[in-house]
Amino acid sequence: MSDILISQATRHSLFVQRFAGHLANLFDERITQLNKEIKFLILTNDDFSTQKKIDRLLKQVKEAQQIIYSAYNTETLYPQLKELGIGESRFEFDSLENALLSSSVKLSLPASAQVWAAVTSSPLIFESSNQVQLLESFIKDMQDVEIKRVQDSIRTGIITGRTNSEIVLDIVGRNQIVDRVVRQKTKAMVRTAVNHVSASARILTMMSNDDIVKGYRFAVVFDGRTSSTCRAYGQENKVYLLTDRYQPKPPFHIGCRTTMYAVLIDKYEIDDSKFTKASKGSEGGAQIKGDETPYSWLKKQSAEFQDDAIGVTKGKLLRNGGLTSDQFAQLTVDELFRPMTLVQMYERNPLAFRRANIDPPI
Repeated sequence: MSDILISQATRHSLFVQRFAGHLANLFDERITQLNKEIKFLILTNDDFSTQKKIDRLLKQVKEAQQIIYSAYNTETLYPQLKELGIGESRFEFDSLENALLSSSVKLSLPASAQVWAAVTSSPLIFESSNQVQLLESFIKDMQDVEIKRVQDSIRTGIITGRTNSEIVLDIVGRNQIVDRVVRQKTKAMVRTAVNHVSASARILTMMSNDDIVKGYRFAVVFDGRTSSTCRAYGQENKVYLLTDRYQPKPPFHIGCRTTMYAVLIDKYEIDDSKFTKASKGSEGGAQIKGDETPYSWLKKQSAEFQDDAIGVTKGKLLRNGGLTSDQFAQLTVDELFRPMTLVQMYERNPLAFRRANIDPPI
């Protein structure tokens, strides 16, 4: 019955992505506040003759930013993430119920407190950067980086002799640091947090029904923006058992869009190839076979699309390196699914580079 489960999961992932976009957009009003506070503090502190006065300005700006981020977290981010977690647990429960409609199996729905406890105690693991963090520290650290970004810009402006007005424009001007970088990084953080909440809540519901759920597979987005890590996980098409010592789960990196779907015990399971899933390739949106893998799909796209998705050199290697889609996937990441550089890929398989007429990377 995985056809029902993956179809539901694929459609639902669009909802999760839209929700993440909505929640991220709610930070826009905080951007306006950041701009006003930073501008006011810089323009009303025009004496930078001593380090003490500079430090006082930097402290004031830091405190103002912390207050704004704290308000967003308390009033918007955490309450909505908590509601999302409860909803995602219920979604997984309903999906299992729909898949088992004709059976008499009794399912268990975790309590709301259990869901939030799982979300906050389950770490985000970014293998590609060897980063392991709980949700709260992940959010705080991402926001601290943006606070420091503004601090550093002010300090640089003062040291290089820019006027107050010039410093203000550097930071809060249209398409400048706050408007562009801070907004972008904060929204990426929100999207990542949303994916973590969704995955953690859904896995908890799977584990609460381990008498009928044996594990899960990853459902990767089929388009030109998917990371090499996610493509490799999707290519592997492995069932991660609930009894496994280590159970990787999304997000695998900042802004990750990969999701998962439950795999039922053999009594209820059917062939994945019987369903279809969405993709967006060189010919636009299309439904593809359920057993299509990321690189077998990418091999069917135009050379221009391939080069845009994975880079010109990897595109040539995919087309002309004499590798199957599975072999290419294995070449792009290490055993921990961390992306390999071109130099590392060459060291692994120089013959593929020669076949594709690619010079050894430096």
